[in-house]
Amino acid sequence: ADILNMSFGSYAESSTLKLALENAYNPSILVGAAGNDKIKIGPCLFCAPLFPGAYNYVLGIEDFTGIYDNYDQDGPVYSAYSESLLNYELAAPGTGIMSTIPGGGYAPLTGTSMATPLVSGALALYKQQKPDESNELIFGTLINTSTPNVDFLAAIETEPIPELAVLSSIQRDTINSQNGNGFLQPGETIEILPLIKNYWGPTDDVRVGIEFAEFEDTS
Repeated sequence: ADILNMSFGSYAESSTLKLALENAYNPSILVGAAGNDKIKIGPCLFCAPLFPGAYNYVLGIEDFTGIYDNYDQDGPVYSAYSESLLNYELAAPGTGIMSTIPGGGYAPLTGTSMATPLVSGALALYKQQKPDESNELIFGTLINTSTPNVDFLAAIETEPIPELAVLSSIQRDTINSQNGNGFLQPGETIEILPLIKNYWGPTDDVRVGIEFAEFEDTS
């Protein structure tokens, strides 16, 4: 299948499902619901990621109304999960969506399980227009043209440009026999280890710098 719609999820992670989706990512675009419990993806107290939508190789879909759905508190690119980089990436209409129902007929249904197939269906049309784009470029295009609702027309018409993003970072004050207390103090030598990704158009020149904010202590 070129596109896998996954209107299901669990807060308990399945190693079997994860392995299957890692294998499926190469030939397929993976789309998963964010869930309907109004829970932050985290990490924080009373937070939890919903799998498989939270995986960084799955397009996690929220309802753009944000009334009931789980949500990514730090946006679709940065992740406080520094190793697994869990995120929900897109938002789409999920409230009062007409759907077929068991036994025949139609009814308006609500949930991220309704928003997710709308994105999956639109992705099928997108792939017809741009069949040669990689999954990474598609992810970047959909994220960078969202307003915050996903906008497939804008995604089809846009021209990708390089877009650097800090996915996560680690700050350490442990070298040179320093105290390692986690506070960045005057006179210390600090290691800053950012994980940078070009989240959109290709480039052969990537540069990263560090700048002090207006009232920070430059010592």
